[in-house]
Amino acid sequence: MKRVFVFIDGNNLYYRVKSVADHYTRENGKRYSTINFRFRYFCNSFKAEEAEIVEIHYYVGQVKRFRNQNHKDSAKSEKMYADQQRLVGYLQKENISVKFGKLLKDPDSKGAYHEKGVDVQIAVEMIRFARENKYDIAYLISSDSDLLSAVQEVKSFKKEISYIGVKLIPSPEQLEELRRQNKDLYAISYALTKNASDYKLIEKEQVIPFLPIIKSLKFKNDLVGKILGGSKTSTWRLFDDKDLTVGDRLVFINSDNNKIFANTEITSINIKKLGELKDADSEGHEKYKDQDDMLKHYRGCYGDKVTLDTEVKMIKFKLIR
Repeated sequence: MKRVFVFIDGNNLYYRVKSVADHYTRENGKRYSTINFRFRYFCNSFKAEEAEIVEIHYYVGQVKRFRNQNHKDSAKSEKMYADQQRLVGYLQKENISVKFGKLLKDPDSKGAYHEKGVDVQIAVEMIRFARENKYDIAYLISSDSDLLSAVQEVKSFKKEISYIGVKLIPSPEQLEELRRQNKDLYAISYALTKNASDYKLIEKEQVIPFLPIIKSLKFKNDLVGKILGGSKTSTWRLFDDKDLTVGDRLVFINSDNNKIFANTEITSINIKKLGELKDADSEGHEKYKDQDDMLKHYRGCYGDKVTLDTEVKMIKFKLIR
């Protein structure tokens, strides 16, 4: 059994996976979670049968928080930091090693950032692990042609290196511009295809199975302000067809205009029959005059099948800023 190490250029892969998610969102209206991309299953989907993935290494620029909360970029950096921390926690649960480079603000661009040292770190570790005979095959998930010298060096140690080129899926507007400039539509590194031991080009159809769909809940317009203001922190759902569980990240949609107004996470779930509910259960939720008033409301939503014996899923949530 050949030993495989996987080297993932995190930022490079992220934008390609996101482009796939955006493509399918345009097609079917569903939203996909790039943070919860199933990296390990994805890697196993293209490995050879006679190979075993021993380690996966993920490289990304590290987001820094501003010490001065009044800094003009403080809010943006806090969101970027929180998103990256969730990603890192998820990767660690997947037993994927995370390595950090630097993330620097581009002084010539409004609000843009660029990575520094990530490609060097990938190159150094691919070569070091090859020299230490840690693997037989390296899978390089990056289309950065700056890694060409490292690929050639790895081969000098009699190791195989496979370039995994995930195709970037341009939006219709981007596609038109790329064609006008006569540029490659999918941002594939042809230098890596020529110099790696072999290569695999990954189509969007091979990526989408590993992108989990983000669950959503709809609310009437009169509840939107209460949710955003923090007075409504609970929602009650009957006949749950989404299999909602603690830890799920949800998008909340205004049912009056079908627009997303909040990103949330489920913090707790309690299940009771409608007839068993007490006043304390209404904390963070709108209250009803009596059981008849409650039944009238839910029968208006779900039909006459609702009775006092119907189970209600009481879902507590928090906003993700």
